[in-house]
Amino acid sequence: MQAYASGDERIGMILRRQNPWWTQVAGARLLPRVPEHARPGLGDMVGRLGDRRVYAMIGARQIGKTTMLMQLVARLAAEAGDPKRVMYVSLDEPPLSSGPEWLRRILEWYVEAVVREPLNGISERIYIMLDEIQEVDGWQRFLKPWVDRGYNAKFIVSGSTSSGILSGSSGSLIGRMEYREVMPMSFPEYASLKGLGCAAQAGADMRGALAKALAGGDAGAFHAAARSAYDDLGGYSDAFRARLLEYMAYGGRPAVAVEDDAARKRGMLCDSLQLSIYEDVVRMGGVENPALIDGILSILAWRQPQTVNAGRLAEDLGAGRDATEHCLRLLRAAYLVQAAEFYSVDPGVRARADERVYIGDPGTRTAALRSLSDGVLSDPADRGRAAEAAVCDHTMRLALSYDRVYGRYAYYWRSGRGNKVDAVAMIGGKALPVVSAHAKRIRESDLRGIRRFAEKFGTRVGLVVSDEGMGLDDDGGIVTIPLWLYLLMC
Repeated sequence: MQAYASGDERIGMILRRQNPWWTQVAGARLLPRVPEHARPGLGDMVGRLGDRRVYAMIGARQIGKTTMLMQLVARLAAEAGDPKRVMYVSLDEPPLSSGPEWLRRILEWYVEAVVREPLNGISERIYIMLDEIQEVDGWQRFLKPWVDRGYNAKFIVSGSTSSGILSGSSGSLIGRMEYREVMPMSFPEYASLKGLGCAAQAGADMRGALAKALAGGDAGAFHAAARSAYDDLGGYSDAFRARLLEYMAYGGRPAVAVEDDAARKRGMLCDSLQLSIYEDVVRMGGVENPALIDGILSILAWRQPQTVNAGRLAEDLGAGRDATEHCLRLLRAAYLVQAAEFYSVDPGVRARADERVYIGDPGTRTAALRSLSDGVLSDPADRGRAAEAAVCDHTMRLALSYDRVYGRYAYYWRSGRGNKVDAVAMIGGKALPVVSAHAKRIRESDLRGIRRFAEKFGTRVGLVVSDEGMGLDDDGGIVTIPLWLYLLMC
């Protein structure tokens, strides 16, 4: 390893400012002030500190990745014998993002000026956190030797676009990196942040009952558990409904959630969306026509969720099909939109069918709609679209909570006769069809899609998510559950 340039005080000045815990004042270490609320992914990150693989967090901007890194810094710096063994670097600050050469200089300066031990003889582990790593082109190739040589160092990186992270797992860092997708807060997490943590146990009980019901084909067992949770939480139902309206308007970004002023909330959402579009989509993806991105998001926000055929979408926008497909891929890579495959036991049918594309986070949808007035969700039809998108997003989260193999994807289904299932979750290898019915009274037509799905695939448990009310159909296979309670389970 070459020694760092002793006169390069620019790096030292930036890193000392970003890492104030390296300095002790009157015996007290200057640890970062971080919110008390811990995202679920923090525990996963802490549990992975023992190995030498690069740990990567990926997710949309401003959903809490940097806060999680700061919470980890505070924990490690407080527990470590020497807080100088923890370094955090924000790589979106010039000139640190100027290329892999700067990354080399950062790491070498840190080792020689702060750790002051040779890399191949470091006695106690050092922790190096590189935030917004996608800002540095070629970072994977540079980091590989540091990982391969077995230094006593753990690298934790974060990024806001999968195209800037996952390329390393399929190339230079294959087998040397693991990643976790960090999503915006779910409704249960949002409700807990707002002081309604009383639903955590009820949600866990319902998930357990649902898994058993699917395994045994007994919808009545899940209905009993859901009814019990509904009764237990009945005194809080109005509070949950109020928080749900907030969530469907402003979404799951923590900084937005703790802001009380509605106008500031909307401004923060619009700023966040524009930053993601121009930094993670236009710039990173080399998009020549940014207006095409805005057009795609606007159509998805107004019509969602919908089945998207790239050719028809391109026609609606007056754009080329290749450019439209490219933009859709970039939007997915930046976690601004999600996609669900058509459900079929035949992989070939799934591959040929159009995907159902939608905006997962409600706050992103609000920003894409340009909903800057106080009339967010004032239209019942729009509330129905928002509710359906929340059901699709949380059904995917529900599947993920059981099994990362099956749960990485949620599906949708429709028949040639127009019957549809809004979301299909794979739970323990069993398909769970879910329909969003934005109504207080469930009609037979709302059940038809699940009935056709059951006939075709032999399922015995299905869910209809309503505005209010619990129920079990006469055949004993379809449970009706209110939206607020369904989301709390996910």
